[in-house]
Amino acid sequence: IADPRTLPDGDSQRARNECGKLIVTESIGTGMMEDITGNYKQRPMPMARHAKEELVKVKLQHEKSVPLGQPITAACIVLNNQEKPLTAQLTITVTSATYNNRFPRTITTKVHNITMPARGDQTFQVAAQPQDYIKKIYDEGMITIEANLKYSNELAYARSLITIQIPKLNIDVTSIGRNGEVHYNVSMKNPLAIPLTSCELAVELPGSTRFLRPTPAGSVQPYGVFFKSGSMVRTSTYTRELNAAFHCHEMPIMSGHRSL
Repeated sequence: IADPRTLPDGDSQRARNECGKLIVTESIGTGMMEDITGNYKQRPMPMARHAKEELVKVKLQHEKSVPLGQPITAACIVLNNQEKPLTAQLTITVTSATYNNRFPRTITTKVHNITMPARGDQTFQVAAQPQDYIKKIYDEGMITIEANLKYSNELAYARSLITIQIPKLNIDVTSIGRNGEVHYNVSMKNPLAIPLTSCELAVELPGSTRFLRPTPAGSVQPYGVFFKSGSMVRTSTYTRELNAAFHCHEMPIMSGHRSL
């Protein structure tokens, strides 16, 4: 940016009136200042960015979280923004996966052959009942829904995630006794319409006991309540909580903890 004090009168006036808009350089061979502002002012202004309209789009709509034992439902919406009809094949897949997406387990797959008018849209439903996904979900409780739409030589794709709410164990503990005894009650309501079988419970006092080998805990009736009580001895003052884990054949591992 030029200093108005070093420019001829006319250029000095322009520099004062349009501060920051005057660009000068040293003329080759003469050592004189040369105004080159016009070289840049004549360039066309950049065009504003516009979002590119997708001619065919797929969207998924559903609840972000579903309690264990409730059905998983989702709507897949196909939008045809073309000025011509659309003939395509839509595949909707529901899978159970881990955070790193390894070893996915397919829960259900739906395939639709569709024909849509120009500028039209269509909605397709997909559902998975508890008995379809209970034995396939991982401990993370993550469900992935993917929609693939194949038309002509193109592909439209959408992916979304649903979290299954795994119930927590309810743990109550008594005050620590004179000899370090800790009495506990562990309970949990069965959220399923089927019995829980091969139930096992493990309880520990970190720092005082090793994690106990799971002990048989019977079965739990549909929508029934699991209950187990017992006592342990705290041998270390660094033990500040009680941990418990419940496992059965029908559901992922459920856990809980309680401060002492």
